[in-house]
Amino acid sequence: MGSYPAAYQSGTNATLVPDLDFYRRIGAASPHQRTPVESFVIPPRSGRAWEVPAGALCRIVAVDGPQVGDLNVWHRHNPRERMWASRTRQLQRAHVSTYDRIWSTLPYLRPLLTITGDSLEGYGPDEHGGRVHDLLGTRCDPYVNRLLTGEDFDLHCHSNLTRAVLPYGLTEQDVHDVLNVFQCTGLNDDDRYFMKASPAHRGDFLEFFAEVDLLCALSTCPGGDLSIPLWGPDAGDPSEVCRPLGIEVHRLDAALLDGWTPPEPAPYRKRHDMTLPSADRPQHDRTWWVRESPATGAPAEPLDTAATDFHRTLPGYEPTPLRDLPELAAHYGVGRLWAKVESTRLGMPSFKMLGASWACCRALADRVGSRPIPDELRPLVAGRFTLVAATDGNHGHAVARTARWLGTACRIYLPEALGAERAAVIKEEGAEVITVEGSYDDAIALAATQEDDTTLVISDTAWPGYERVPRTVIDGYATLFGEIEEQLPDGELPDLVIVQVGVGALATAVARWVSRLPGRRPRLLAVEPTDAACLLRSLRAGTPTEAPAPHRSTMDGLNCGNVSPIAWPTLSVGVDAALTVDDAQAAAAVTGLRSAGVTTAMTGAAGIAGLDRLTSDTALDQLRRRLDISPNTRVLALITEGVPAPRRERDQ
Repeated sequence: MGSYPAAYQSGTNATLVPDLDFYRRIGAASPHQRTPVESFVIPPRSGRAWEVPAGALCRIVAVDGPQVGDLNVWHRHNPRERMWASRTRQLQRAHVSTYDRIWSTLPYLRPLLTITGDSLEGYGPDEHGGRVHDLLGTRCDPYVNRLLTGEDFDLHCHSNLTRAVLPYGLTEQDVHDVLNVFQCTGLNDDDRYFMKASPAHRGDFLEFFAEVDLLCALSTCPGGDLSIPLWGPDAGDPSEVCRPLGIEVHRLDAALLDGWTPPEPAPYRKRHDMTLPSADRPQHDRTWWVRESPATGAPAEPLDTAATDFHRTLPGYEPTPLRDLPELAAHYGVGRLWAKVESTRLGMPSFKMLGASWACCRALADRVGSRPIPDELRPLVAGRFTLVAATDGNHGHAVARTARWLGTACRIYLPEALGAERAAVIKEEGAEVITVEGSYDDAIALAATQEDDTTLVISDTAWPGYERVPRTVIDGYATLFGEIEEQLPDGELPDLVIVQVGVGALATAVARWVSRLPGRRPRLLAVEPTDAACLLRSLRAGTPTEAPAPHRSTMDGLNCGNVSPIAWPTLSVGVDAALTVDDAQAAAAVTGLRSAGVTTAMTGAAGIAGLDRLTSDTALDQLRRRLDISPNTRVLALITEGVPAPRRERDQ
C-alpha cells in the first residue's frame, strides 16, 4: 500500500475537521444521558426505514452474530439531499470509522452524520488488505445478479431498500450508493474489488450522531456475513449465514449538545460562472430581484398526505374555492388569473389553521405517545399542557383556536404594533395575550424561552435546535395545494405563482409544490412589504439577511425581519423573483379584488398587489421579460386571509 499524500486535504479556513472533543463527549455518553426513542430488529434478507432526529444517536447492532447491512441516508425533509458515497471516500476514507462523517450530495455538501462509536474500530488492514464499513462498493441488486447469473432474485439490498422507503413517498430512483456496515472489503493485486467474511461478532455496533433530521434505511444483506460467495465458481446458498440487525435510536440530554448547531448547506452561491450579458445584469433598484440564471427549483417532495387526512377529519373541513377572475386578468394583461381564496378555513379567516392545527396536534401527540387525532388527544392533554406562540397575524389565533379544541391552556405573544382588535379575537379563544415591546422578531425571541415539560412552543419559524414544529407547520400547508391540483381545469397549470412572504413557511410549501408539478416548472414570485423584505434582502445578498425594524406596514403577518432558517435553503433555490409593495398598492389590490367579488384584507391582497406592480411599473421591463409575462401567461395568486367578522358574529 502506497504512502502518497491524500488529494483532499483541509486548508486554513476549512470546515472538514469536526470538533473531536464534542464527539468524544457524545460517544462517551452514559446510559442515563441517553433516552431511548425507538428500537427494533430488521429480520434477515429484508429492509426497513426509520427517522433519526437531528441531535440524536443511532446504533446499528449485530444482534445475532456477523451480518452485513447496506445503509442509505437522506435528509428527512429533502430527499434530494442524500448520502454521497464517492465524495465521502475522498473527504474521509474508503472504509469509515469513529469521527468520520458521511457527506451529502451537491448542492448541499454538508455532514449528514458523524460516527461516534465503532466496536470494530481497530480492525484492518488484515492479511489481505481488508477493512470494514465499506464505501468502495455498493449494494447488491437484481440487475447485476441477472447480468452475472442469468437469474432473477428479488431480495437483493437494492430491492430491500426500495420496499423500505415506499411508505415515505420515495421510489427505486431514490435508492443510492450505500455504506456497507460490518462488510470487509478491499482491492486485490489486480486492483479489483473483493469481499470477504465479516469479522463482526454478536454485540458489535456502529453508532452515529445525526447532524440533521435523517431518514435512514437499512437492508440486511441476502449474502449474510459474506462467508459464502454470491457469484463465481464457488457461489452457494448463503441463507444459512443470514442474520438480523438491530436498530436503536436515543435522544441525548440537552447539556451534551451545548454549543452544537446543525450544519448549514455549502455556502457556495451556485452561479457556476453563468451570467447574463452586462446590459441586462444590473439591478440597482433594491425593491426587486430576479435570478441571474434559471432557478434549480426547490426539492421535489411529496405532499404530506398525513396532514391532509388529518384536516379532513376536522369539523367544518371543506376545500376553499379557487376563483377564476377573467376581468382582473384582462386588467393586468395576462391570459388567466386564478385566486385560491382562504377567507374561511376551518372556521378561521385564514390559511394558517392548516399549519397550526397539524403542528399543535403532532407536537402534543409526540409528547404523550398518542396519535394526532383531536378526539384521542383531548382526554390526554386537557388541563395538562400550555401551547405558546408568537404572532404578527393569524398564526397565534389559529394556535389559540386549536388549544380551545383540545382543552389546553394557551399563551400568545404579540408585538406592540398590532392593534387591539387582533388581541381581542385571540382572547376570545380563551388564550392569555402578552404584548411585547418591539417587533415580531422580539416576540419570537421571548416565546422561544418558554418551552418546558408542560409548555410547547408552536412557531412557524425556526431557530437553532428548534426545527421539528415549524417543519410540521409547513407540512400542514400541503392540503391547500392538493386542493388546487384537483380544482384547476384539466390539463392546465399556472405559468407564474405569486406568494406573499412573512418568515417564508407558506412560500416554502409553494416552492416544494411547483417543483413537483409535471412539465415546465411554474415561475415563483415572492412579494413582501417594502420595509419588511427579509427574503428579498437575503436573495440579493445570497445569504440570510435581516430586514431591520421598524416594520410599519399594515399587512399584518408579513412584518417579519428574518427568513426562517428552515425556509431559506428551499427559497434560495426555488424562488425566481421577488419584489416589494407598499400599503397603498396593497389597498388598491383590496379594492380591485372586491370589484371581482373577493373580500380580503391587505395581507391577503399582497400577491395581487405584486401582480399589479409587476404588470404596470415601467421600471420592471427586465423582470417581466425574465418571468415571461405576456397576454398568454396563466397566473395563480394566493388570497391568504379574509376580513375578520365582527366579534359578536364569531363562533364562541
